[in-house]
Amino acid sequence: MIHQLPDCSAVSCIATVCNGFYTPPGECCPICPISRCEVKGVNYEEGVIVPSKTANPCESCICRNGSVQCTIMICLVCKGITPPGQCCPICRGRPD
Repeated sequence: MIHQLPDCSAVSCIATVCNGFYTPPGECCPICPISRCEVKGVNYEEGVIVPSKTANPCESCICRNGSVQCTIMICLVCKGITPPGQCCPICRGRPD
């Protein structure tokens, strides 16, 4: 039995944004390998929220394409107290 290669001339592939992408046999478009992230010796699956590498409670991190990508949360400007371990203050009254 002879395996035919697919005709990829009319196929439009989505751009891969990962390290180590490859095109499986018989396919036209490259795919990303199943990726994982390691934080403090623990492996996390792709797309999972992971602990911040810093002690900043305003940092939110996710495992994406084999690396930890973090964003900083933005808080309302208000008068209030920020509890220990939390990012934003508990606002009293209206925000400033």
